[in-house]
Amino acid sequence: MAANIGAGSTVGAAGLGYRDGLSAWWWVGSAGIGTLVLAQWIGPRIWRVAREHDLLTVGDYLEWRYGASVRAFVSVMLWWVTLAILSGQLIGIAWILNVVAGVPMPLGCLIGGLVTTAYFAAGGLLTSAWVNLVQLVVMGTGFALALPLLMSDAGGWAGMLANAPANDSSLVFVAVVDPESCTSHFSARRSSSLPDCFRKSMALEMNDRSASD
Repeated sequence: MAANIGAGSTVGAAGLGYRDGLSAWWWVGSAGIGTLVLAQWIGPRIWRVAREHDLLTVGDYLEWRYGASVRAFVSVMLWWVTLAILSGQLIGIAWILNVVAGVPMPLGCLIGGLVTTAYFAAGGLLTSAWVNLVQLVVMGTGFALALPLLMSDAGGWAGMLANAPANDSSLVFVAVVDPESCTSHFSARRSSSLPDCFRKSMALEMNDRSASD
């Protein structure tokens, strides 16, 4: 679990929730639903096929099921995505070293790459599993300690409600196309803010029609 839980699904998801409302739930909610489906239905079926045909990796399964060309195509896509993810992790390590110890960013990336490469090369997949377990314990403990402290600092649930904007608290879902008025995708918004959103969107649409005419 720790390999899939990071700043994006914690701090990032909280920020999206503050900005976009209830729709930000899909950042982690969709992952939870997908993981459940994978664990209960898809994963066991793939495992049975893998045992019958001595398949060791997802690439082996793709080649057996769809052919070598599909395996190659998926491998190339995953290579690019993994490169982007790895870059983000190294930049994150570099930022931590820069803030804590004043290490320059390029040197921080180099140190992070060398350290992760060394312990993965030394311990293999088992090392990764143990590191993920430690990370999961640390993150779970941190969340369990941080949540009550943050709630207390905000004055509890009553304090947060008291400091919320004095608008209608009922939530409705709306999709608009003007990113400056509300949002560019389905979002949970307070109903009192919808008229202004629609007015801006309608004004934008009327202006576009006038310009086209």
